[in-house]
Amino acid sequence: MASAHSRPHASARAMAATSVVLLAAMAGCTGGPAPPDDDQAERVDKVIDVFIETADRKDDLRAVLVIRDGEVLVERYRDATPDDWLEVRSITKSVTSTLVGIAIDEGYISGTDATLGELLPDHAASLSDEMSAITLHEVLTHTAGFAPGNVPGELEYWTTPDWTQTILDNRAEQGPGDGSFAYSNAGAHVLATILAESTGMPVLAFAREHLFDPLGIPTDPVWDEVLAGSDAELDAIFEEYSAAEFAWAVDPQGTHEGASSLKLRPQDLASLGMLIAQNGEWQGEQIVSREWVQEATSPSTSTDFDPVPSYGYQWWVTEDATTSCGVGAGGQVLCIHPQSDVVVVVASSIDLFDKTRLIHGMSAERALTFALLIVGLVE
Repeated sequence: MASAHSRPHASARAMAATSVVLLAAMAGCTGGPAPPDDDQAERVDKVIDVFIETADRKDDLRAVLVIRDGEVLVERYRDATPDDWLEVRSITKSVTSTLVGIAIDEGYISGTDATLGELLPDHAASLSDEMSAITLHEVLTHTAGFAPGNVPGELEYWTTPDWTQTILDNRAEQGPGDGSFAYSNAGAHVLATILAESTGMPVLAFAREHLFDPLGIPTDPVWDEVLAGSDAELDAIFEEYSAAEFAWAVDPQGTHEGASSLKLRPQDLASLGMLIAQNGEWQGEQIVSREWVQEATSPSTSTDFDPVPSYGYQWWVTEDATTSCGVGAGGQVLCIHPQSDVVVVVASSIDLFDKTRLIHGMSAERALTFALLIVGLVE
């Protein structure tokens, strides 16, 4: 099957930069004091209209939500409704990271200096001494040397009967990397396995208790099958997944994917964004610690991806370190600017039946540039 786990494409950088200039010029975006809310909403609406006209080549954009100070400033849907469940793709990684933070807060994991030898007791036999010493911090920041994603020869672990075993065996065969950033879907799935082994419960069960239920995100019923199979099986699997409401695919061992496949509504992403913008607090309850939120959304390592050249714990971070973003293939973006309590959600459609759609449809970088432009308008 074509990979369902993709990172943003840095090759679109020039096109995205051009889009910023075009959108800014046509929307009349200038610096200075923030205008009143009505004027801001009008300016954002204009930017959305220009983006649809000039940059949405395949009519993929489905929703744009802008939240400021906990209130909806703009909420636009296109060929969609607030009740539609859409794939968030690699924003799943940001959700997984938040769950890791909660597991640390709850004492299931000792901290980000915990090692794979401590965190994966069920896989101890697969770990070399070097791999046993890999820290959770390294896995979270994509510096642990796991197989990189979205490159020629990407490790297709999702086609194997035991994803985590395949990932660990590949890492043992390849040996240690150089400690630099290498975006890894495989590593993100290891985080899900760590959650399951550390908490002793399915990832979704832990997420329901500690994140989804407190945020009011409905998760029942759930589609939680394996999103992989032979070419003959894929159409039926994709059709079921596409038709489902809340969904979070699992690997053959029943571990929910750490890298991708979560389906949420745009309003659910906005809730997650508000949680992060408010330093882990939701309606007076501390869902995840302030310390985790600040550490997770701060630069930990450098990347080659403009306009977010730094990375935290499964969150991309802007050059000035003021905005953190979850970014998913096909135009899924969640950006948070905590200083001004601004959250921007961009959701786009993905056609799993069209294997070229991720290349020719909405790009993650174009949607991210769009979201960051909106952040700049309303911060």
